[in-house]
Amino acid sequence: MQNLKRTSPLRQALQAQPGYDLIIADSSNIEARLLAWFAQDQRLLSIYKNKGDPYIDFALQVFGDTFDQSEEGKKHTIERRIGKVCVLGLGYQMGWKKLQTTFLTGAAGLTHDVTAQDAQRYVQTFRNLYRAIPAYWRKCDTYLMKMHDRTASDQQRGLTVKYKQLLMPDGMHMSFPNLKSIVTPTGTDSTYWNGKYPVNIYGGKLTENIIQRAARCVLRDIMLEVNKKLCDTSDADIVLQVHDEIVVHCPKNLTQYALSTIDKAFRRIPEWCDDSLVLDLDCFVTDRYTK
Repeated sequence: MQNLKRTSPLRQALQAQPGYDLIIADSSNIEARLLAWFAQDQRLLSIYKNKGDPYIDFALQVFGDTFDQSEEGKKHTIERRIGKVCVLGLGYQMGWKKLQTTFLTGAAGLTHDVTAQDAQRYVQTFRNLYRAIPAYWRKCDTYLMKMHDRTASDQQRGLTVKYKQLLMPDGMHMSFPNLKSIVTPTGTDSTYWNGKYPVNIYGGKLTENIIQRAARCVLRDIMLEVNKKLCDTSDADIVLQVHDEIVVHCPKNLTQYALSTIDKAFRRIPEWCDDSLVLDLDCFVTDRYTK
């Protein structure tokens, strides 16, 4: 499902039964919000708390206020779309060459002619603007070093660093079998065995592992709550989950109650976080699967 284009007839073919609605709910910017929380980037946390737009925040730093600033207009500007690709892509230590390729190939949903100079400027702007995030990459580098210690037991914001493992906030382990350090001319690299071959891992990559695993924890809890509060007591069902989105098939007479239940579930802060994490959602009702 995740590879279907938004206008795909196959996507449109998924329809609600007569007398039912489809409620499509997506956790808004879940990875970027969790990254801001784990890194304690106060600028981003403030933006989310005040219902701001991080993509516009980034675009203003790069382009100034030269683009449409109206509430409706700014949502569709090329500057905001560039900001979106950068905010979502650069949080895991992506370099300028990969960013340039991402734009040129349209891999992130936007095909745009970006020069090497522009790509370098975008990367540097991101790292200067959200300084706590590069600092978190460096912290993850130290996590990797500590994971070589058989006696390691270091707790950091819901995580416990252990020997070749990270204990996640939900009590499950993320393991890095056969973790090794290799000295190179530019420093020290780490590798682990993924079951087929050695894989390089570094601060930015470990950051991505942590954030995506934490996002999975959040979405799992959301689905369990929706199932308990709605599906177990009615004829509604969670019929689909794609990335950070769920689709609920719901009798029309329960749609408003379902919307309220889903809204509360998506906004609830996990027990392992404090209230500096602000969660949000995009949600709408339709008769067929769309986006």
